[in-house]
Amino acid sequence: MKICYATDHLPGYHRIWGGSEQACYRLARLLTRNGYHVSILSTKPLKKPEEDFDFFEIPVLENLFPQRARYFIRQIKTAFIPYDPISHIFSYRLLKKINPDVLHLHNFYSLSLSLIWSAKRLGIPMVCSIYDYGAICPMGHLWLLKDYATYEGTPCRKFHGSHCLDCLSSYRKLGSLPKFLLSPLLSLRKRVYDFFLRRIDGFAVLSPSNGTVLEEYGIEKGKIFVIQIPLSDKIEAQPIEQDSILYVGWIQPRKGPHIVVEAMPQILNRIPNARLYLIGEQRANKEYEKRMTALLSREGLEGHVFLLGRRPYHEVRDFMQKANVLVIPEQWETIPPNALTEGLVLGKAVVASRIRGILDFIRDAENGLLAGANEPADFANKIVSILEDETLMQRLCKGAAETGLDLFSEDRVYCRLLDLYDYVQEAKNSAPE
Repeated sequence: MKICYATDHLPGYHRIWGGSEQACYRLARLLTRNGYHVSILSTKPLKKPEEDFDFFEIPVLENLFPQRARYFIRQIKTAFIPYDPISHIFSYRLLKKINPDVLHLHNFYSLSLSLIWSAKRLGIPMVCSIYDYGAICPMGHLWLLKDYATYEGTPCRKFHGSHCLDCLSSYRKLGSLPKFLLSPLLSLRKRVYDFFLRRIDGFAVLSPSNGTVLEEYGIEKGKIFVIQIPLSDKIEAQPIEQDSILYVGWIQPRKGPHIVVEAMPQILNRIPNARLYLIGEQRANKEYEKRMTALLSREGLEGHVFLLGRRPYHEVRDFMQKANVLVIPEQWETIPPNALTEGLVLGKAVVASRIRGILDFIRDAENGLLAGANEPADFANKIVSILEDETLMQRLCKGAAETGLDLFSEDRVYCRLLDLYDYVQEAKNSAPE
C-alpha cells in the first residue's frame, strides 16, 4: 500500500512545528518501518529531508510575496479563504505522479484545501487528522474570545459563521480589516469548508471528546476514528531531579504557563527547593509577554523558575524523564497536547487542568491529579501533595505508565491506522460510479 501524507511542516526540517507535525512524522516512520511506501507533501524545508520516506515540496501562494506580507496572507487563508491556486496546480501533478492508495492530511493550512480537490479529481481516498478545530472555527479552538490580552472568554459551540465577527475582531492581527469585509468572508468560510469536508472519507481524532465535537458539527460518526500518537515505551531510565516541576508547550495564554508561575510562591513556602522548568517558544501577544516577565521577576523566584525556550526533542524528553511532576495547565477544552501523552508513556506524575479533552486521559488520583484550570492555588496544592507524598507519587506514576502503554503503544496505533485506511478504501470501492 502506498500512503501519501500532507503537512505544512516537519520536525527538524522547518523552523516552526509542534505536536501535530510530530504526530505526522511519527506515523510516517511507523508505516515505513512496517514496509509501507510513504510519501510526504510539504512546504519548502530548511534542508532536504534524508529519511526512509519520499519528500516532495509544494509551492504556496504566500511565498510569491515579500516576507512582510506572508504572515498576513497565511492568516487570510486560515481564517477566511482556505484555497491556494498554486498549491492546487502542484499537488495535482504530484498526486497524479505518486498515485497513492490513500492521502492522509495533517495540518495543511498553508497547503490549503486545494489538496482535497486535487485528490478528489484523481479518485484518491482521503483521511484527515484533526489536531485543532480550525476547520470549524476561524480561531481554531472553539473559544469565544473576549479579551485578546488575557485570552479571557467562554466555550463556544456555534462553530463558524458571521457571528464570529466580534471574536475575530478581538484578535488584533486581523482586527485591522473593516468589519463590513469580515462578515461576508466568515459566512463564505463555512460554505467552503463544508463543501470540502464532505469530500473527506475518514477523520482521525486524538480523543473521544474530539470526536464528539465533530459529531456535533455534523460529521458522520462512522467516519470518525480515535487514533492516538504512537510513542515508544523503550526508554532508558534517567535519575530524577528531586522537587522538579516541568511545563512543556507554547508560552501563550491558552496553554496556561502563567498559572504554574503564579503557583510557585505557594509551592516554595512548603517545598523550598522546588524548581520549575518552562520549555517552549513564545507565541503570544506583547501584553502576555509583559505579564509573564512581571511574574518571572517577582521576588523569591530567582533560581527557582527557568524559562528555557525551545529545545530539541531529545532534550525535552530528558527533562521530562528527570522531572518529579509534569504540569498541563490548559485553559480551555483542548486537543490533548503531546506533553500529556508523552508524560503518561514515561510514567510521570501529572497535574492537569480539569477540562474536557484532558478528562479523556486523566482519572483523578489514579493516573494523575486534576486542578481547576484557572486556579493557581489548586495547582500549587496538587503539586505539593505529590512532592510531599512518595506513596502518592509512585501510585500516580504507575497508573500513568499503564495508561500510556494501553493507549499509545505503537502496535495499537498501527492497527487502528490500518483500520481507518481499509475503511476509506472500501468506501471508495463501494461508492456508486
